[in-house]
Amino acid sequence: MEEKGKKIFYDVHCHALNLSHAGLLAFLNRFLKDRAVSFSDLLGKGKFLQVICRLLGIHFSVKLLKTLLIVLSGVLSGIVLLAISKYEYFLSGKVSDIVLVGAFSVVLTALVFALWALRKIASGESDLITNTLKKNVNLLSIIENNTGSLFFSMEMDILSADERFRELINEYRTSSTYKYASFIKNIEEKWKETGNEIHIKTKEGKTLKYNKMVITPLVIDFGYKCFDMQGIYYNKPPRKPVVEQVVDVFNGIREYREMSPVKLLDIYPFLGINTRNYDLGIVKVVPKEERDAFYHFLKSRKIPQGIKEHVRDTLENNVTYIEKTGKLVFYKEIETLGNDLRTISSHVQIDEGLIDKIDGMSEESVRTRLNEKNNIPKMLEKYFGEYTNTKYETFAKKNREQYFFDEKDTKKKEKTIPVKGIDDLRSYFFAGVKLYPPLGFDPWPYHEDKPIDTATEFDKVNYLYQFCSERGIPITVHCSPGGFKTAHHGMEYTNPEKWKNVLSAYENLKINFAHCGFDNNKPHKSWLNTIMELMGGYKGVYADFSYIGNSRDSYTFLKERIVDKGFGDRILFGSDFPVNLFGVDSYKDYVENFFHLSLDTNLKHKFCSANPHKFLWA
Repeated sequence: MEEKGKKIFYDVHCHALNLSHAGLLAFLNRFLKDRAVSFSDLLGKGKFLQVICRLLGIHFSVKLLKTLLIVLSGVLSGIVLLAISKYEYFLSGKVSDIVLVGAFSVVLTALVFALWALRKIASGESDLITNTLKKNVNLLSIIENNTGSLFFSMEMDILSADERFRELINEYRTSSTYKYASFIKNIEEKWKETGNEIHIKTKEGKTLKYNKMVITPLVIDFGYKCFDMQGIYYNKPPRKPVVEQVVDVFNGIREYREMSPVKLLDIYPFLGINTRNYDLGIVKVVPKEERDAFYHFLKSRKIPQGIKEHVRDTLENNVTYIEKTGKLVFYKEIETLGNDLRTISSHVQIDEGLIDKIDGMSEESVRTRLNEKNNIPKMLEKYFGEYTNTKYETFAKKNREQYFFDEKDTKKKEKTIPVKGIDDLRSYFFAGVKLYPPLGFDPWPYHEDKPIDTATEFDKVNYLYQFCSERGIPITVHCSPGGFKTAHHGMEYTNPEKWKNVLSAYENLKINFAHCGFDNNKPHKSWLNTIMELMGGYKGVYADFSYIGNSRDSYTFLKERIVDKGFGDRILFGSDFPVNLFGVDSYKDYVENFFHLSLDTNLKHKFCSANPHKFLWA
C-alpha cells in the first residue's frame, strides 16, 4: 500500500540523458540495432544496404537484396556490352522487335525507378524518410537541452494527460506570444483549483487520481574498458565517467524544482554500476569457519572493552566479507589492526596465521593508498549505507532534508549538504542500482571453483548482490536484444538465463527485468518464458514494459502471456523516455496510450502505482 495521503504515479524506467552522457558509438549502435543491424556488422559485413532499405521501408533480407542486385547488374551489363559490341547486329533487323523492345524496357525501367527514388529523397516526399528524420530531431531537441528541462517536459506532459490542464498547456506550446511567467502562474493557480492532483480518465470512463509522480531515471555506466572494433585505426575505449552524469542529474533535479510551479515529480535516480570498471579492494581467502571463530573471540569478556569496541568499529567501517566466495575484503586503509589483534591475542587465543594474514592486508592497504582509490564496497557504503528496506515516506523526507529542501526555508538550507559534486552525495539520493549487460556487465561470470587471493569479477558481482539483498535495494537490469551495445558478448550477458544462478544464491534479491525481454516491440519469447519462470520461483522478480508500450499490441501480448498466468502484480510501468521517442512523439502520447488501453482500470493502477511502490519500497 502507498503511504497515507499520497496517491503516487510511478515511472520506474526513464532516463536523464543528454549527448554528453551516452557514448556516441553506443548511441549510433542503438540507432542501427533498432533496424536489426549492429555497428560491427555495418563495418565488417557490408550491411549498409540493409540500413538504407529499412529506412526506405523495404524489408528484404540482405541475401535477397544482394541476389537481386547481382541479377540486375548482370542483365544491365550484358545488355550494355552486347549493344556496344554488336550494335550493327541490333540494327540489322536480325533481332526480333520483341527482344529489342524488352531489353531497352528493362534498362529504361531501371533508370526511371532510380531517378524516381532519388527525386523522392531529394524533395523530402518520402514519408518514411521524413518521419525518421522528424523522430530523430524530436529526440535531439530533448537530449540537447539540460536535464532540468527534460524533467519539466515530463511534468507538463503528465499534466496534459489531465484534460483540465490540456488546453492551458497546448496554448502555451502553440502560441508565440504567451509569456513564460504568465504560463507558470496560470499552471500554479490551476493546480490549486484542482485540489493539487491530476485526474486521468481511462478508456472505461473511470478516473484515476494522483497527487505525486515518482520517477527513477536510470543512470547508465557507459564506460567500457574492453571496447573493441576491428578495422578502426584509433579504436580507443569510450571514456564516459558516470560521475559527470550523476552531477548533471542532481543539478537537473534542482533546476526542475526551481522551474516547476507544482513540483509534481519526486526524482530518485538509480545508480549505474558496471563492476568491470571498479576494483574491490585488498582481498584474501578466509574460510567461513575461521571468520566465525574470529568474530566469536571478539565477544569475549576477557578483552578490555575499549580495545574491543575499537576493533569492532574498525572492522565494521573498513572491512567486509563475501559469503558466497569466502573472501575477506579491506576497502579502506587500516594502519594498526594487526597490532590491535596481537594485543587481543594476549587475552584470548586467535589463530596466528589469521593474524598474519590480516596484518599483511592492513599493511598493503596503506602501501597502495587505498583511501585515495574508489572501489565497489566504498561506493555502495557511501550511497546506500543507510538504506535498509527503506519506506517511501522515510526516503522522501530524508531526500528533501539533505538535498532538495524548500528553497524558501533558510533554516533547512543551513543544515543541508552543500552538494558541489558527487563527493557530497550520500544515502537517500539513489533509490536503486542499474545494471546494463550490453555494455559489458556479466551477471554471473565464469569462475574457478578453487578460490584465490585476488579479486575476481565473480567476487565483485557477488558482493554487489549480497549488499543489495541484505538491504532490500532494488535492481533494474536491461533485458532486451536492443539498446546501447559495445560488448562482444552483450547478448549472452543480457539473456535472463544468466540470472538463474544469481537468484538461486540470492533468493531475496529485488530485480526488475527491463523491457520484458522484448526487442523493439517484438517479444523474445524464450527470454520472456525465462522471466516468467523466475517470477514463479522468486517473489522479488518484476518486469517493466518500457519502450514496448509504444505499441498497443504489446500490452495485449503481456496481458495474455503474463497477467493471465497470474503475474499481474509483477508488471511495472516504464517509458524509457526520452529514448522511446524513436517510436512515439511525446511522453504525453505514451502515457495516454497506456490509459486508453482496453485493460481493466484496476490493472492499470496496479502497473503504474501499486506494483512499482512494492518493488521500490516494500
